[in-house]
Amino acid sequence: MTVLAHGGGAPEALTVLVPLLVVLGLVLVERSARRKAREEDDGEP
Repeated sequence: MTVLAHGGGAPEALTVLVPLLVVLGLVLVERSARRKAREEDDGEP
């Protein structure tokens, strides 16, 4: 993490971290939606 200490690697780090966070967010939303759909299906007779 010494690269981030002087700010020289910050733009490069952001180009990796931002898409990674977006993908992670989409995965979490999808998992939540699937769980909700599964619970609704289990609740029906």
